Amino acid sequence: MPVLYQKHNDHVVWIRNPFTGAHTYFNNIHKKVFSFRDQKPTLSLARQRPPEPQSPPPPDIVAQMAREEERCPFCPGHEDQTTPEIMRLTYGDIFAPAEIPMGRQDRDWAIRVFHNMIPRIPEECTGGRNESYVVLEDARHFLEQARSLRDLQYSGALPRKQFVALIKTNVEIMRLAYKNDTVRSVLIRKNQGPESGGSQPHIHNQVIASNALFPDIEVEMQVTAQEPDIWSVCVDLFRREGWIIQEDQALVTCWSPFGKFPRCFDVIDLAHWGPLTAMSDEVIERFARALHQVLVLFGPYALDYEVHQGEGIPLHVHVNSRQFTYSNIGGTLNLPIDLADKVQAIRRTLPGLA
Repeated sequence: MPVLYQKHNDHVVWIRNPFTGAHTYFNNIHKKVFSFRDQKPTLSLARQRPPEPQSPPPPDIVAQMAREEERCPFCPGHEDQTTPEIMRLTYGDIFAPAEIPMGRQDRDWAIRVFHNMIPRIPEECTGGRNESYVVLEDARHFLEQARSLRDLQYSGALPRKQFVALIKTNVEIMRLAYKNDTVRSVLIRKNQGPESGGSQPHIHNQVIASNALFPDIEVEMQVTAQEPDIWSVCVDLFRREGWIIQEDQALVTCWSPFGKFPRCFDVIDLAHWGPLTAMSDEVIERFARALHQVLVLFGPYALDYEVHQGEGIPLHVHVNSRQFTYSNIGGTLNLPIDLADKVQAIRRTLPGLA
């Protein structure tokens, strides 16, 4: 069954999500008058970074940042404030000596894993075991060039090599969770920023195991079982409409009209289906590099992502930015009609991200 949509004057007017049935409508939303703060929204993806410091930050800012790190349970030196450690990688495990970030030693931990103190899925549902994990992505609370308390470390600022090691660590934790016979589905989930539901400012993601299939993944499995070609049909449509950002053989990075927020980008590996835990390091690294590229584009702004995997579906991730949500009414989204132009503008920035 093809993806249902309608075009007018060579623009997509509406498109139906084949997995949920929700509709996305495209119109001249820029004609709206946005009076909040006297600013009009922009659709260009954020690539702003903290300014390069011309001088050291003021002493009061340095003192405030030190106080924030002192009370952060995820910062180095506070390991006793979390549940017992399950796994760690040091900077020396990830980088060659000359590559280790400034101010860090090879023996310092860079990635650290422990059980979530408050499991997302209650222990009673997973055989009395806590199968909810917190994965600290970096020891640094703030960016190296931080000038304010808002200049927090974020996923797109991590060196690509460290992000690849992070995703591989997540997969190891998934393998650990699947050893529990009650677990049927495992999700890698990231919330960046309070607007996305993040409860702690220190950079981290979660691995969540459930005794039941996560609803979104279950729907994807059901639809794919009925329409085995649905993923390639969607990608073909995205390609025709100019929504593809990058293709590396069967690995596709694209803007998706099927997201829960209008700024939804997907990375889909059409060549690799099934559990992520059964995939090779090479496949995982290739996927992680593509995801990292999207996170670099989003920058420090609020976002979430979910890595979906399992029997009968391709490995893929949905990345949602929480900026410029526009209207979601009755399960529908309204988006600007010129999104294809915006996506192509993003694509032209990619060489600088290599």
